[in-house]
Amino acid sequence: MEPAPAAKPLAAPGTAQAPTQVGADRRLELRERLAVSILLIPFVLLVVQTGGVLYLLALLFMWSMAALGCLSAPASVRRSGC
Repeated sequence: MEPAPAAKPLAAPGTAQAPTQVGADRRLELRERLAVSILLIPFVLLVVQTGGVLYLLALLFMWSMAALGCLSAPASVRRSGC
């Protein structure tokens, strides 16, 4: 699964980009993130409430995905935390 794209930077003063286009792009990005949050928050709360082995397996899965992401990234784009 790919990470969420970074927010688009504002246009440089020399380039003319319609402000409505920039605002529309950001609103769309925020709507997408809100939709994902609405879908994932109940699942995460259920896992935390259940606790025990399910909670530990969820943590192990997240940490494994983070480690794989750090190991598979090229050295030029690795963050200092990897």
